[in-house]
Amino acid sequence: MGYFCDNHKSKSALWTCNECDSLYCTECIDKRTVAQYNKKKTYYFCPKCNIEADRLASFNPFISLQGIFDNLFHKASHRPAQKAEPHKSGGHSLMGRVDLRLEDGNIDDAIALMENEREAVSSDITLSERYYHLLKQKNKTSAILDHGRTYLDLLAKRGTKKRLCELYLDCVSISPEFSVPPSVSFKLAGSLIEAGNPKAATDVYLAFIKENPDDPLTPKASFLAANIFNESLLDAQKAVEILEGIIKKYPDHATAIHARQYLGQIKR
Repeated sequence: MGYFCDNHKSKSALWTCNECDSLYCTECIDKRTVAQYNKKKTYYFCPKCNIEADRLASFNPFISLQGIFDNLFHKASHRPAQKAEPHKSGGHSLMGRVDLRLEDGNIDDAIALMENEREAVSSDITLSERYYHLLKQKNKTSAILDHGRTYLDLLAKRGTKKRLCELYLDCVSISPEFSVPPSVSFKLAGSLIEAGNPKAATDVYLAFIKENPDDPLTPKASFLAANIFNESLLDAQKAVEILEGIIKKYPDHATAIHARQYLGQIKR
């Protein structure tokens, strides 16, 4: 699928701006050449926003757009979670106190202790992981799913993509209706794609769309879902349905331009 320059509809777009979503061809992009270590390097800037533009991946629009959205969420997300300071009591850290209870076989007491220290648990990956596994040992389904959302948000900020995917799939296996925090959706879906699970990625995007119909990123989530259906799941009919929905619901949104172009490619 190809994109076209906003200023020259007959010319292919090679760059996009994260700030204003504009698309530029070689003629329109602002080129700046600087000398670095006896070599010249060219940078490309949006002429409107004066920020560095991103190169579009012409062979796969999903890759380029996913990168744009990852950057957007990185800028819009909360501050990265900081590892909690050890909570001391009687000379023992919180983890140490939990371990003492577990050594005595008091899982319920360990869980109660961590519930009394929710702030520490929700800001420390190691504590959060331990709490999650303790809840699973006691089959506390409601608490597992509730904490699962908190833990997912923490993993999205500073955890590994692999663990992010594993936790999501584990929660979904417990409850197919499990939903993730909106702030996690795009990173999680992108990670699932990288892990070779496009079906789960579409589930994340479709859940985001359903639960956040008025969110500014809903049109883009719809476009990414359509791309996966067409490119990875080979369901062109579903992709067409989603793209037509974008054009109908958000005719003036920048993503509608991409949707019309992609729709034309699919229907050729």
